[in-house]
Amino acid sequence: MLRIIQAADFHLDSALVGLPPELARARRSEMRARAAQLIDYAAESGAQIALLPGDLFDDGTQVSGATVRLLGDAFERASRVRFFIAPGNHDPLTRDSVYRAADFPKNVHIFSSREMTGVPIEELGVTVWGIGSFDAAASHRPLAGFQARGETPLHIGVVHGNVTGSKADDYAPMTPDEIAHSGLAYLALGHVHSFGGVQTAGEVRYAYSGALEGRGFDETGEKGFLEGTVERGRCELRFVPFARRRYEIVPVRLCDVRTTEQAALAVREALDSCSREDILRVVLEGEIPGELLLSRELIENSLRDFYHVELRDHTRPRADFGALAQENSLRGLFVRQMMEKLSMAADESERALTQRALRIGLRVLEGERVTPDEID
Repeated sequence: MLRIIQAADFHLDSALVGLPPELARARRSEMRARAAQLIDYAAESGAQIALLPGDLFDDGTQVSGATVRLLGDAFERASRVRFFIAPGNHDPLTRDSVYRAADFPKNVHIFSSREMTGVPIEELGVTVWGIGSFDAAASHRPLAGFQARGETPLHIGVVHGNVTGSKADDYAPMTPDEIAHSGLAYLALGHVHSFGGVQTAGEVRYAYSGALEGRGFDETGEKGFLEGTVERGRCELRFVPFARRRYEIVPVRLCDVRTTEQAALAVREALDSCSREDILRVVLEGEIPGELLLSRELIENSLRDFYHVELRDHTRPRADFGALAQENSLRGLFVRQMMEKLSMAADESERALTQRALRIGLRVLEGERVTPDEID
């Protein structure tokens, strides 16, 4: 029975363009530290091997010296654990790859072949198989025609790529049928940023651990790694939440709100169950009085005790558009044209979009500044 840890898609030194510059710098530092803490955890937990299937770095040619040193020192401390890295599409084995330049300790193996190659560890009774990525748009099929062979009783794989039912998909595709015929007991995968459970193809178990940390609102919820045991015919792995901060989207429906202060209070109440350490997007929804212009600044100021909150106003005006349309003014003309578009909307989605355009247009005509993220 082999004790393993699996983690992928750290994306260290990411730009994190969705955050203010000072927070982005702080988050990059946090993500580096968290990756080093994971390596320390691998040693402390008694793991025998750690499988790292790619994208440890967001750009494998633009990695800071501080990041390389921090990881190198952590690998050195965890000298009893064997680490296996399969470079991914963000950190491929190009000529100037960090994997070629960094002097990682001997307990770190980086797969550098264009074909699946095995590293036997006789004392553990396992061969670890992996393959390198050499460009950001690899179309090679890592498991095509592959079958693990060797003297050890256990065979484990580590690959960065996509599992798909199609023979023609995007990055490094592989099918469940190819996995089933691989001869592996377990296949550790990277590239997909969410943990979707341990899957089965034939007698082979496989899983994505997901990203170690979320980097945007398209990566919400818990992030972390897998740990557990693998043996022939048996795989017991558990997901371990490990992210320093989570990204979460919180919809807040404003009902019977007449002032910005009331709206701010409704937002505070909606965030009661949220951690102040997380990164939140608050989406204001519902209908509000047409004459109410919500003060973004006031609402944001009421949330200063949270690490970071992005506010999006998707409310709709509850206004007497009939009366506004009668005005002999630019505003009246605008409302008349938008009401005509509303009457011609093909479905509810188009109707909602037109209503948002009407609300934002009225705000602009009132001289209010509208930010780009409110238009998204």
